[in-house]
Amino acid sequence: MAIQDIFVNTAYDVFVNTSYDLWFGAGSPLPSLTVSSTLNRLPLSDSWAARPRNEIYTCVINADGYDPVTLPISSWQARFRTDDAESYVSIVVPGIEYADIITDRDAGTITIYKGYKFLDTNEEFLTEIIEADIDSVSDGEGPRSASITITAYTTLVESPKSVTIDGLFYRATNPDGTIRWRTKLWIDIDSESGDFFIKPGDTLTYDGDSITVSYIAIAVSNIQEVMEITST
Repeated sequence: MAIQDIFVNTAYDVFVNTSYDLWFGAGSPLPSLTVSSTLNRLPLSDSWAARPRNEIYTCVINADGYDPVTLPISSWQARFRTDDAESYVSIVVPGIEYADIITDRDAGTITIYKGYKFLDTNEEFLTEIIEADIDSVSDGEGPRSASITITAYTTLVESPKSVTIDGLFYRATNPDGTIRWRTKLWIDIDSESGDFFIKPGDTLTYDGDSITVSYIAIAVSNIQEVMEITST
């Protein structure tokens, strides 16, 4: 898989062992993306927590009759909701080189994966963050750059699990009594359910306090990686 050298600094003081390089995948067609087999051959987190690794974000566009293709992305954002409300993801593809590939597949889906590439063995851990049906594709062009924005929607199915995290950027209580936690995008590699990413309906615990997740807002770019979680 080709790599586009976009770096995100995630070395926040509240976290341990989070000073990784973060890369956005780009380029070549993926004839097969067997995420589950990649996950299954990795050790649990207590044995890899100190291993040097890069964080990886990969975006794959797919449609019937076409090969899946990994798109370069300069940023992406998403909103996850409960109560059968639609969730969405929006990505920005820099340049217009992938315009024809995207146009051919604009009735398909985009899928965002997050994971790690271990520098000692080149093994990769990838887990799906969201897969959604493409709703719109738009072009943007300025005096010095151009880009393509893809927006896609889906309805998430709750499958509640419990996840413990060990760092927050920020927390607050809203006037209606709901709680907001702001953190990085956590991957629960030890999840026995095989669902490795936090979703609405999950119970999230930090420093002895627990909340039930109702809403998640995500923003990722070459300068930030933020997930804001609101409780029920």
